Amino acid sequence: MKLVLASLVTLAAVAPWVTSLAQTQAPKQDPAPKRDAPRREQPWGTEAEAKRIRESFVGAWRLTSVVRGTSSYSGENCDGYMLVMPDMLSMQLRVAKPTTALPGAMLEGFSAGTYRWSYDPTLLKVVIHTALAVSDLEGPLQWERAGAQREYEVIFVDDQLSLVRRGDAEFNFTRIKPRPEPAAPKAR
Repeated sequence: MKLVLASLVTLAAVAPWVTSLAQTQAPKQDPAPKRDAPRREQPWGTEAEAKRIRESFVGAWRLTSVVRGTSSYSGENCDGYMLVMPDMLSMQLRVAKPTTALPGAMLEGFSAGTYRWSYDPTLLKVVIHTALAVSDLEGPLQWERAGAQREYEVIFVDDQLSLVRRGDAEFNFTRIKPRPEPAAPKAR
């Protein structure tokens, strides 16, 4: 009887430790997929997917937010546009952030450029090559070297577009839809 009681007391003392050890060593399961996450129409890396992305990318886009490094800009502190044709794009943006040097003052940055672009289905990224670009986002005005290349992950959700370079920059846009032509005035 003493042996059974001693075993139960030992088991009660060790049980929480064994349970926590089992929980830390158990394989982690992936969380359930989000219900509102968009489903891909085509599998990754197919020519059909590449064609869909190329066609979806073309158009006029309004910049809604920018994340560069640790800085984030949105709302009235962020403005810009991107116009995309089948193989060229033009992007202009202006961002502002408050400065501690002068209360109520803002530090503004501007960037504009024209680029040749393509979608690389093997990288699953939009690749842009600079034709002409200038920026003062990181200090004095700097002209970018023609031919400089950058790669962006491209994410479409309805009429929203994100161009992402992990750990460096994220540009978020909303598609500008054509406005209907005004109705002709009625004859009297």
